[in-house]
Amino acid sequence: MLLKTGIGTEFIQFVTGVLLAFSIFVFQIYFMKLLLLTILLLGIAFAGIAIKIWAKKDGTFSGTCASQNANFNEDGEPCGFCGKMPEDCENK
Repeated sequence: MLLKTGIGTEFIQFVTGVLLAFSIFVFQIYFMKLLLLTILLLGIAFAGIAIKIWAKKDGTFSGTCASQNANFNEDGEPCGFCGKMPEDCENK
């Protein structure tokens, strides 16, 4: 009987509108949490790299010479960056 008068359909539209608004609100909260967590983890990664550079002598990474990697240098060629041979590389 309520559906014929239009009161029921207005109520159903109101309830669906409220539920839709609530679901959008909840989605925004979870999206913001995910975004903040992502930014936090990226910040920790950059801070870790910065601390490693700061703590190392002369700010160099160890093991950056490509000639010491057997997968990249199968023929025993000198490093294209520093020019050293694999046996001369000090980053072992």
